[in-house]
Amino acid sequence: MADEITMKAINLLREADSSMDEVESLDKFIAHQAEVVKMYKQFKDHPRAKELKPRLTVFEESAFAFTYIYTMMKTYKREKMLANARELEMANAVIELKQELDILTKINKDDLS
Repeated sequence: MADEITMKAINLLREADSSMDEVESLDKFIAHQAEVVKMYKQFKDHPRAKELKPRLTVFEESAFAFTYIYTMMKTYKREKMLANARELEMANAVIELKQELDILTKINKDDLS
């Protein structure tokens, strides 16, 4: 049982680290946001700013959508990790109770002898 608990703890630590997919998606998001800022700077005083505004609006909307989805993903991951930690705590409590019960059982047997 203790080996299983150890493995759960190791897996919990692994889950706490960002996966490469998450890191890459965040890198893409940062690059996307940099492009939005660059577009603002370019289009601010551009003579065709009114014509190019719809493209900038699409970039803004996709940035907001990505931010929302990324935040929800991180929230879900946090909740999952907390649930795993609670499961680990409960498993440890069960192990401790079993050990105490074994000790009490042994003491009772010794007293009866």
